[in-house]
Amino acid sequence: MGQGEVSNSWSDIPQDLLEEIVRKLTLVDYLNCRRVCQSWRRIVKDAVATKGTCPPARQFPFLMLLPPNFQNKNPVTTLLDITQENNTSYTIPIPQTWRGCFDFDRVFSVQGWVVFQKIYYKENWNYDLLLFCNPVSGERFELPHLPLFQGQDFTHKIYVKPVFSTAPPNSSDFVVVLCAILYLPQEDRWRHQLAFYKVTDKKWALIPTDQSQRFSEFVILDRKLYAMSMLLYKSGCVTVFNLTDSNNITFEKLEPERIQPVLSRTCMLARDGDEILLVVPDSRIIREITGFCVFKLDMMCGGSRWIEVDDLGDLVLLMDSAGIQVISAKDINLPRKLSEGNCIIFYSVERDLKVFSLKDKRIRKFPLSQVSGDRSLWLMPSLW
Repeated sequence: MGQGEVSNSWSDIPQDLLEEIVRKLTLVDYLNCRRVCQSWRRIVKDAVATKGTCPPARQFPFLMLLPPNFQNKNPVTTLLDITQENNTSYTIPIPQTWRGCFDFDRVFSVQGWVVFQKIYYKENWNYDLLLFCNPVSGERFELPHLPLFQGQDFTHKIYVKPVFSTAPPNSSDFVVVLCAILYLPQEDRWRHQLAFYKVTDKKWALIPTDQSQRFSEFVILDRKLYAMSMLLYKSGCVTVFNLTDSNNITFEKLEPERIQPVLSRTCMLARDGDEILLVVPDSRIIREITGFCVFKLDMMCGGSRWIEVDDLGDLVLLMDSAGIQVISAKDINLPRKLSEGNCIIFYSVERDLKVFSLKDKRIRKFPLSQVSGDRSLWLMPSLW
């Protein structure tokens, strides 16, 4: 192009300006821009190859609607973009397990990856399988299968819950903790197992625990596992395991002031940066949530206590069938029809979205058209 001439070609946009443009695109537009010309296609290709250079803009997570079971011949799941007026949907196939079937027990999401979990029985052992899939990049991998309990087939009696660090699953900093609980009615006792996996170790390590604890809620923060027993959550007690050294796992017990009584059958731990949150749904009627209480763990002045929180600022808590995710309305283009922050958003049994405001303690309902699925997950799409 000669001096003083004006180009009408997209390919002539300066490199730095082009990178600035694509950084402002959310994932779908980011991938679609590859169709513009070769230079735009190259920008996206290089970004995917380097896993970090010129990434797309963060966006509000997709709502992933799960089928009642995964035993159909070719099951799929639906991703719903609720930021669009018509709730644009995308379908993705359910992957096969190592046995060539689609039969999974539970599904989770972490940093843009979908995690399929299956318990199976083989050669007198009950095992746990975790299969990680990125629905955008197509990348997938399995963790080493973890032996849980030896003896007879307990696959339909074992409750297994994994918890993940905030690092991307395909990074060297990624950590998984897995809790397995089994009740033996003939012996009237519980069996409990905790294990964790660090990518750098490439193997599972058992965490020594008191069998009477029966931990059910967890969160990972700075190589430490914060665990809470569902039976004792109103006492506010938290056990903290230091996972820095796989060969020397230490723990301490925090005994904050008691949490004020809340009528609930469940609770959830979450993390916001370097803070721990406890979210307690008010569910006096089975499967119907009428409100929430949120507490923050304060560990200042050499002690610890739970402080009830009424103002989360611009934070939004996304609740699904697997737990709680925390996002910031400042960092993500939050749909104004939902909220500007300080709220909890969840998919209800009536198959619509509900938003609970911590400010006025009210729940607003937003119908979703043409949706099906009894369970849901929030999925933050990611290229890597």
